[in-house]
Amino acid sequence: MILAMMWLVIGFSLLGFAGYEYVYKGNTPGQLAWIRPNGPAPGADGQLPPGAEVVGTESFRLVMDKIGVDAPVSAYGVDENQVPEVPYEAQLVAWYNFSAYPGNGDNAVFAGHVTWRGDAVFKRLSEMQPGDHVEIQRQDGSHLVYEITDSLTVAPTDQDAQHWMLPTGADTITIITCAGERVLVPGPIGAEYDHRQVLRGVLIAVA
Repeated sequence: MILAMMWLVIGFSLLGFAGYEYVYKGNTPGQLAWIRPNGPAPGADGQLPPGAEVVGTESFRLVMDKIGVDAPVSAYGVDENQVPEVPYEAQLVAWYNFSAYPGNGDNAVFAGHVTWRGDAVFKRLSEMQPGDHVEIQRQDGSHLVYEITDSLTVAPTDQDAQHWMLPTGADTITIITCAGERVLVPGPIGAEYDHRQVLRGVLIAVA
């Protein structure tokens, strides 16, 4: 029950926070730990459970040929207020370490900016439709292929919004960016959007 509530809090916060155009924390595309397929997934705190077998670390990229995306991915978590951190770079994609590792049997959650003092990595994300493909390309040359099943916009205040962040029990990918109207907000953040674009895909191939 505690874990389920954690997912609800994190999910709702992510959809609410992903709209900020200016943020504070950044990261450098880094080394991510991958665990064996069908192995244990990380917990809500992003830590591997005891006994999880790590098979190495590797950088990877998220690729969507249809919209010209070939972007580095870096691991992010949540801050002290349980708000998911987001990149401080226009072309960097965040993978959230409170979600599943891609290809590890559950929902892997990603986010990125639609604008960042200009166009950003997911500027054209709304053009992706069911049937389109998303690839995660690993440094060793292998890759995971996901087929989009859902493409929609949601309001961050929608009580069903957190549904997209929850575990699915299957190899899925969820990608989130901003959508809707851009509105100015007071303070150093500067601006946000009133909706979120959400893609959901299912793993169809590992090569």
